[in-house]
Amino acid sequence: MRGDIAQLIGTVCDAALDADLWPSVLEQFAQTFGSTKAHLAEDNLTSTAGKLVSYGTDPAFPRLYAQYYATRNVLWKNIVQQSLDGVLTDRIIMPRADLERSEFYNDYLQPQGFEEVLCFAGKPHNGICTTLILTRERRHGPWAPKDMKALAKVVPHLRRSLGINRQIGDLRVVNELAE
Repeated sequence: MRGDIAQLIGTVCDAALDADLWPSVLEQFAQTFGSTKAHLAEDNLTSTAGKLVSYGTDPAFPRLYAQYYATRNVLWKNIVQQSLDGVLTDRIIMPRADLERSEFYNDYLQPQGFEEVLCFAGKPHNGICTTLILTRERRHGPWAPKDMKALAKVVPHLRRSLGINRQIGDLRVVNELAE
């Protein structure tokens, strides 16, 4: 880990009131954890449709994901099927050999350098599951328990900030409808 967790928590809390800050928050996640890419997603458990904010990714890949790979994401399927919640690595989610045999890994993850995955998967709320995904190339090695513990310190603040974002968004919609 390379960065200051307290500073990252402060940035996450700032984003609670300003959703436009999430791209810079993801950049700070990447810098803090020595990740090459970071993604924050809210996915519908039924349709796999959702929202995605990314840092460090070629813009073509999120479109490819939405158009084709969302339904082939074996990591996501395992998270949902096993009702996993909390800080996880790809190796916790599923056996590494199974992941490496998948189309999703070979055609989507590996070409982007998403070879090692550290994530937070939140319990579904109203059919929506939130995930924070940090990735790096295999040459940096698997994520260590210290990385998982550090991410776990940020998770309560991330959950709270995202909840506040949702409430503010709901209030904006209500205000717009009232006008």
